Amino acid sequence: MFKCDRCYNRIAEGKLPACIEVCPEDVQTIGTRDKIIKKAHELAKEINGYIYGEKENGGTNTIYVSPVPFQQLHKAAEKGDGKPHLNPVKDTMADANKLAAAMIIAPIAGVAAAAGKFYKTAKSGK
Repeated sequence: MFKCDRCYNRIAEGKLPACIEVCPEDVQTIGTRDKIIKKAHELAKEINGYIYGEKENGGTNTIYVSPVPFQQLHKAAEKGDGKPHLNPVKDTMADANKLAAAMIIAPIAGVAAAAGKFYKTAKSGK
């Protein structure tokens, strides 16, 4: 099994991802986030439905529209390790301090690792 890359190679050729092209229910679409959010709101209004992914978990890149409230779907979902859920998840990228720290630490860690490898190589005489 491979992680979906939304058929990057097909998109580069101006084609749709295979799953969208062959979906018998025509329930998937692809486009800019603004376009997808607008379409989701239109569909939700049309079916008196609910949107998930616009604001949840910091806003996701996959937007769902359902005639059933997502809280109700979450209650019915099988729970356990590795099972998807609809619980709120902390947006770890929202904390700019953590992102800045990671950007500072990563190069320092790389230099330290290279120095350690150089020292180990020099010490062993290889």
